[in-house]
Amino acid sequence: MRSKIVLGDNPFFGINHRSGSKAVEYLDNKSDFSQAANVICKASKNGINRLMVSTHADLADLLKITGHELSKQSLKKPKLSLVVPYAHKLNSVVADKGVLGLFSLIKPTKLFASGFLDFFGFVLKGRKFPNNIFAEFISSELDLVNEYEVEYVCFQNVVTDMILGLDKSDIFTHIVDSLNKTGKKPLFITMNPIELDKLLPEGVPICFHYNINGFMVQPSLAEVQAFIENTKRPIWAMGVMASGAIESESVWRDPYLQKFSQVLYATSNPQRVEILMQDLEEMENNGTISK
Repeated sequence: MRSKIVLGDNPFFGINHRSGSKAVEYLDNKSDFSQAANVICKASKNGINRLMVSTHADLADLLKITGHELSKQSLKKPKLSLVVPYAHKLNSVVADKGVLGLFSLIKPTKLFASGFLDFFGFVLKGRKFPNNIFAEFISSELDLVNEYEVEYVCFQNVVTDMILGLDKSDIFTHIVDSLNKTGKKPLFITMNPIELDKLLPEGVPICFHYNINGFMVQPSLAEVQAFIENTKRPIWAMGVMASGAIESESVWRDPYLQKFSQVLYATSNPQRVEILMQDLEEMENNGTISK
């Protein structure tokens, strides 16, 4: 189980699905990522070599401070699973410039006119997928983390589920094919894993909420557990602690959780990382959970 852990970034940016106080705490200390860097360093020391991060406005600061601390301690940088797009960034552009302002994100700007026509031709007239827009968008997102190795490009659940609502499997196929050409692996985050599984190409990982309390698990805990039991697709779990509502031992003893390929774990406390890995090692050694 220890080899499956992926460190998540939600606490670094004050995101907690149960408590708004974390967001206030982040806003009060948003320029100080030393604690987050300590968490990532502690994770690296304990064998966690993957980090899922969103393209947050402050991501560059987080990674710069973290890179400095990792270098000081002679630790390797984690492989990134980069979540795109950052929804709040898109919201800000739309609020400032309107929907058409989204095309200002396309680089180089010479693609603006052709990209505009390709996009609306695809949406309104069913023309070919606008690969040039997609490639430039992904490139611009990857530029934010160019000093780190990006293993997965993960599509944020708002985008995934919006496409899912269109009931067009060809869009997922186009995205997967286009991304594979960049050498990055695709992953889709969703609130609807069972429906997404029906449309997504085989072998592409899905990341979704799962925990024994059923918190934010859709459409129901029983249906998702049946899906977990039977799927052959790589699956990633997030929200396993239900934002701290479940005791750690109960989380990791769950036999369904052990069927996941990767499990996201997020904390703002470095010591919790060390305690988690020690607890998992003990449970692996006594046969309570699989390695």
